[in-house]
Amino acid sequence: MLPGVSSIPSSARQLQDALDKTVPRTFSLRDTEGSPVPKTYVQHRIDGMQEIFFIANSDRNRSHNYEFILFGGADTPIAVWNPVDGSRERIEPLAADGDARYRFTLHPSGSLLLVTGQGAADGAASASRPADLSQGKVTPLGVNWNFCRSEENVLVMDRISASIDGGKTWWPEDMEWRVRRRLAEHFGTEESLQWQPWVAIRKGIMNGRGGDIILRYTFASAVNRPKSAYLVIEDIQKGRVSVNGTNIETVGAGWHWDRGFGKVKITNLVEKGINTIDFSVNFNFLTLVEPAYIVGDFGVCLQTPYNGVLSSEPEMLKNGSWQEQGYPFYSGRMIYSTEVDIPADEKKRFLRLLRPSGILYKIQVNGETAGNLLWRPWEVELTSFLKPGRNKLSIEVVSSRQNTLGPLHEREGDDNIWCGPNSFYEESVLRDELSLFDYGLLGGAELVVL
Repeated sequence: MLPGVSSIPSSARQLQDALDKTVPRTFSLRDTEGSPVPKTYVQHRIDGMQEIFFIANSDRNRSHNYEFILFGGADTPIAVWNPVDGSRERIEPLAADGDARYRFTLHPSGSLLLVTGQGAADGAASASRPADLSQGKVTPLGVNWNFCRSEENVLVMDRISASIDGGKTWWPEDMEWRVRRRLAEHFGTEESLQWQPWVAIRKGIMNGRGGDIILRYTFASAVNRPKSAYLVIEDIQKGRVSVNGTNIETVGAGWHWDRGFGKVKITNLVEKGINTIDFSVNFNFLTLVEPAYIVGDFGVCLQTPYNGVLSSEPEMLKNGSWQEQGYPFYSGRMIYSTEVDIPADEKKRFLRLLRPSGILYKIQVNGETAGNLLWRPWEVELTSFLKPGRNKLSIEVVSSRQNTLGPLHEREGDDNIWCGPNSFYEESVLRDELSLFDYGLLGGAELVVL
C-alpha cells in the first residue's frame, strides 16, 4: 500500500463517514438515530440561490422516518413543493446550533420535493400537521359493494394450435410464443424472431418463404348466449375468421384498445361448452402469432391455472381481488359504491383504503370529487363533502393493462420488477401457468372519525 493511503471497508456507514471527513457536507439525511436509511435515493440540485432535494424511499414494503439537517441553515427558508398540483408548504424546522432540522416520514415508494433558499417559501402557507388517525373511531364499510365497470370484460386466449396443411392435421395446443417459434422453424425464418420487421425485410430473411397457416383458438363457455361478445385479434382484417364453423366478415372490422386490434361481433355464435375460432392467414414477415381475446358483457372464471371460462357476472363485488370474482383479465376501471349514514355532528371523518391494488383511486361523495389517491397513505378527508343523513360514496379503482396484454406468464410474477421483450418469449423466465396481478379493494375500506 502506498504511504499515506488507507483502505476503507465497503460498508455504507464507513464509506459515508470517510466522505464526511474528506468533503464538508452542506446537508445530512439520516434516520432519527443518525444512521443511513436503506433504499433511499436523493437527487440534489442547485439552481441560483435555491437548493432542490428530491428524496425517494424505494422500499416497496416499509415506511422510513428521516431527519433532514441543513447545516448553517437555521435562517434559510425551507418549503415542501407538491409537483402534482404546484402547491407549496412552508416548513418551520427546529433550529439548533445554527442548523435547521426537519423530520418527516416517507411511506413505501413515497417521495418528497424539498426546496431551500431565497424565494423557496414565498407565499406558501405553513405546513399542516397530518391528522393522527390512530386515535380515531373506525367503522368498516362492509364486505359487499355495488359496482360498475368502465368497459367490456376480457377473456385472454394465449394457447394456440396451428395447421400448415389447410386444416387436415393440427399441431398440439401450446403457448403462443412456442407456436410462433415452431412456425418460424418450419418455414426457415428463425432469424427473423430476433429482428424488427423492417430489419428482416432489409436482410431478406422472408424472401420466398412462408405460406398459408391456420391458427386455432378455443375457449369454453358456461353460458349459452352472453349479453355481448366480440372477438379481438391483431390485424384481423388480414385473414379469414370462422367461429364454430361459421365464417365472419373481417373487412371493415372495428377496433378495441388500439386500431391494430380488430374487433368483430360473435355474440350469437357463442355456444355453451367448447367454442373454436380459426384464423386463416398467410405467414410472412408481418404475421402476428399472438393471443386472441373475447371482450363483452360476461364474467370469467379461471377453470384451470392455464385458461378461463365465460360465466355469469356477479351481482355485487366483495372485498378482495377481481381475479376470484369474474374479472381475472379485466383491465379497465371498476367503480365501487355504497351508502353511509352520517349523524349531525362536527366531527372530522376520513376514508381509509385497506390494501388497495391499482394505479389510481378516485373518491366521490354524493357525485362530487373528494380526492384522488396516487400513493400511501391511502387516506382522504371527507368532512366537507358529507351531509347529515344518507350519503353515496364511490371509489373508482383504475387498473392497468397488465392482466390483458401481459406479460401473463412470468415465473416470478410481480416480484420481477423488470419487464422487457424476454418477458414474453424467453423460456427461462416463463411458465405455462398464468401469473396474474391482484387488482381491487383487497382489504376493503373504512371510515375513521376524529
